[in-house]
Amino acid sequence: MRTTLGCTITAAPRELGQWPSKISRLARRLLRDDTLATNYRQWLTEEAAKIPV
Repeated sequence: MRTTLGCTITAAPRELGQWPSKISRLARRLLRDDTLATNYRQWLTEEAAKIPV
């Protein structure tokens, strides 16, 4: 979803206060962090809502 939105790998971590590598590992399912995953999904949903239809 992040790439579909055109967001860079550094945009989400900056907004979520995380390292890019942590978001990358989460997205590739190499890391399990349910709270971060929920926050990441919420951020992506909010970013998607900003795109005009």
